[in-house]
Amino acid sequence: MSDEQQIRTLIQAWAAAAHDGDLNTVLADHSPDIVMFDVALPNEGVRGIEAYRDTWPPFFQWQASGAVFQDRVA
Repeated sequence: MSDEQQIRTLIQAWAAAAHDGDLNTVLADHSPDIVMFDVALPNEGVRGIEAYRDTWPPFFQWQASGAVFQDRVA
């Protein structure tokens, strides 16, 4: 498998987990010292795997209310 295909597979698995509300798989391949900046608050970003983990329950609630998560990986 090429590097490109490995990256696509990793991102597609992450996106499927985000869509399915599977927190363990969403977090699985992230570094403990992740720094994430996203569209959603907090605007200053989150630092560390625990802070990143804390961003997901509100996202999953939003999604459960009828929102749709779609990845754009071609």
